[in-house]
Amino acid sequence: MKFSLKHLSFGSTRKRGLYIWIRHYKSLFVVSFLILTGYIAYQWNRDLYQYHWTDEERKAYLETTAKETAFQEKKFLGVIERLDQDRERHESRVETGRDLFAGARKKPQ
Repeated sequence: MKFSLKHLSFGSTRKRGLYIWIRHYKSLFVVSFLILTGYIAYQWNRDLYQYHWTDEERKAYLETTAKETAFQEKKFLGVIERLDQDRERHESRVETGRDLFAGARKKPQ
Protein backbone atom coordinates (compact mmCIF):
# COMPACT_ATOMS: atom_id res chain seq x y z
CA MET A 1 0.00 0.00 0.00
CA LYS A 2 1.38 3.36 -1.04
CA PHE A 3 0.71 6.52 0.99
CA SER A 4 0.10 9.69 -1.00
CA LEU A 5 -0.19 13.24 0.27
CA LYS A 6 -2.44 14.17 -2.64
CA HIS A 7 -5.41 12.42 -1.05
CA LEU A 8 -4.79 13.87 2.40
CA SER A 9 -7.08 16.80 3.23
CA PHE A 10 -6.67 19.24 6.09
CA GLY A 11 -9.85 21.21 5.34
CA SER A 12 -11.90 19.92 8.25
CA THR A 13 -8.94 20.13 10.62
CA ARG A 14 -8.29 23.71 9.55
CA LYS A 15 -11.95 24.65 10.03
CA ARG A 16 -12.04 23.01 13.46
CA GLY A 17 -8.84 24.82 14.49
CA LEU A 18 -10.19 28.15 13.30
CA TYR A 19 -13.44 27.55 15.15
CA ILE A 20 -11.55 26.78 18.38
CA TRP A 21 -9.40 29.91 17.90
CA ILE A 22 -12.42 32.17 17.35
CA ARG A 23 -14.26 30.75 20.36
CA HIS A 24 -11.32 30.75 22.81
CA TYR A 25 -8.67 33.27 21.68
CA LYS A 26 -9.33 35.63 24.61
CA SER A 27 -8.90 32.90 27.18
CA LEU A 28 -5.73 31.69 25.40
CA PHE A 29 -4.29 35.22 25.66
CA VAL A 30 -5.22 35.44 29.36
CA VAL A 31 -3.65 32.06 30.12
CA SER A 32 -0.47 32.93 28.22
CA PHE A 33 -0.33 36.31 30.01
CA LEU A 34 -0.66 34.63 33.40
CA ILE A 35 2.00 32.05 32.57
CA LEU A 36 4.41 34.75 31.39
CA THR A 37 3.71 36.91 34.46
CA GLY A 38 4.34 33.95 36.76
CA TYR A 39 7.63 33.14 35.03
CA ILE A 40 8.79 36.75 35.27
CA ALA A 41 7.83 36.93 38.95
CA TYR A 42 9.79 33.73 39.61
CA GLN A 43 12.88 35.09 37.80
CA TRP A 44 12.64 38.41 39.65
CA ASN A 45 12.35 36.69 43.02
CA ARG A 46 15.26 34.38 42.22
CA ASP A 47 17.48 37.22 41.03
CA LEU A 48 16.71 39.45 44.03
CA TYR A 49 16.76 37.00 46.92
CA GLN A 50 18.59 33.90 45.80
CA TYR A 51 21.74 35.20 44.13
CA HIS A 52 24.85 33.04 44.28
CA TRP A 53 27.83 35.38 44.19
CA THR A 54 30.96 34.61 46.10
CA ASP A 55 32.84 37.33 47.96
CA GLU A 56 35.46 37.47 45.19
CA GLU A 57 32.83 37.91 42.45
CA ARG A 58 31.08 40.62 44.46
CA LYS A 59 34.41 42.44 45.03
CA ALA A 60 35.35 42.21 41.32
CA TYR A 61 31.95 43.61 40.31
CA LEU A 62 32.25 46.54 42.72
CA GLU A 63 35.76 47.35 41.48
CA THR A 64 34.74 47.39 37.80
CA THR A 65 31.66 49.49 38.60
CA ALA A 66 33.75 51.99 40.54
CA LYS A 67 36.22 52.27 37.65
CA GLU A 68 33.45 52.88 35.13
CA THR A 69 31.72 55.53 37.22
CA ALA A 70 34.78 57.45 38.44
CA PHE A 71 34.37 61.16 37.80
CA GLN A 72 36.80 62.40 35.17
CA GLU A 73 37.33 66.01 36.13
CA LYS A 74 39.78 66.92 33.35
CA LYS A 75 37.41 65.78 30.61
CA PHE A 76 34.51 67.55 32.32
CA LEU A 77 36.40 70.84 32.55
CA GLY A 78 37.44 70.50 28.89
CA VAL A 79 33.82 70.09 27.83
CA ILE A 80 32.77 73.11 29.92
CA GLU A 81 35.52 75.19 28.27
CA ARG A 82 34.40 74.14 24.78
CA LEU A 83 30.81 75.02 25.64
CA ASP A 84 31.89 78.48 26.81
CA GLN A 85 33.82 78.99 23.56
CA ASP A 86 30.79 77.92 21.53
CA ARG A 87 28.55 80.30 23.49
CA GLU A 88 30.91 83.22 22.85
CA ARG A 89 31.15 82.35 19.16
CA HIS A 90 27.37 82.15 18.80
CA GLU A 91 26.79 85.43 20.65
CA SER A 92 29.07 87.42 18.35
CA ARG A 93 27.41 88.87 15.27
CA VAL A 94 28.62 87.82 11.87
CA GLU A 95 29.35 90.76 9.57
CA THR A 96 28.80 90.10 5.90
CA GLY A 97 30.90 91.89 3.32
CA ARG A 98 28.04 92.76 1.02
CA ASP A 99 24.31 93.13 1.10
CA LEU A 100 22.69 90.19 -0.57
CA PHE A 101 19.37 91.95 -1.09
CA ALA A 102 20.68 95.22 -2.56
CA GLY A 103 19.41 95.69 -6.08
CA ALA A 104 16.77 92.99 -5.80
CA ARG A 105 14.00 93.19 -8.34
CA LYS A 106 10.83 94.89 -7.37
CA LYS A 107 7.66 92.85 -7.45
CA PRO A 108 5.30 93.72 -10.29
CA GLN A 109 2.13 95.38 -9.09
